[in-house]
Amino acid sequence: MFIHKKSRNLFLIHLESSLKAVDEYLRDPEFNPEAIRRVSFAAAGLCAWAINIVGYYRVYCEVEPKRLAAEEATEQLRQTEEQFNATQNKLAVSSENKNLFVLFYFNEFFSRDYKQHYKLLKINIKLHKMKKMNVNVQLIKQHIQLI
Repeated sequence: MFIHKKSRNLFLIHLESSLKAVDEYLRDPEFNPEAIRRVSFAAAGLCAWAINIVGYYRVYCEVEPKRLAAEEATEQLRQTEEQFNATQNKLAVSSENKNLFVLFYFNEFFSRDYKQHYKLLKINIKLHKMKKMNVNVQLIKQHIQLI
């Protein structure tokens, strides 16, 4: 329910002055539905209504600020949860990217290391063959010298 702020303030001022006027009757021990019922059933109903509506208003005045504070806290909680979820999503994406980054560089390093290892292995095989050939050449030279 939307009430213009100026109208609401006038309403509250009028309400407070009315409550002061009614309060005089509410403090009277004779102003209770049972005592009035002896005189008039209709007046007893109005008396009960007046007592209950003023009691409701007083409870409302006590509870309304708490309700508004709870709504505000709920809204702050919702905003905080949204921020938390957004941050958590960013971290998840960041973590995925980091994992992909590490995996990529690990594979790159491993493949580079593997290539270097393969090249060294080929060089060692060639050296081994050359050594064998050199030994064979040495043997041939020795054999030729003996002849």
